[in-house]
Amino acid sequence: MQRTWPELDAMPPSKITETDCRAWAGRFAAKYDEQFSTTPSAPFDNILERAGVPREENPAFKIKRLGVKQKN
Repeated sequence: MQRTWPELDAMPPSKITETDCRAWAGRFAAKYDEQFSTTPSAPFDNILERAGVPREENPAFKIKRLGVKQKN
């Protein structure tokens, strides 16, 4: 996460919003191949859960899988 979202270290887990997570997922998907960005929020979801953010309030949990485009 540090490489793809360096500002995250300075943010308390309770202050991270769904908009922040969606912006990060967009940057991640644009930079990395689709096969690595289908579930970009899964590790982040786990990190916030371990930090004590309840699942109902976890903004990373609300981000949907991006999917991989099928080859013709």
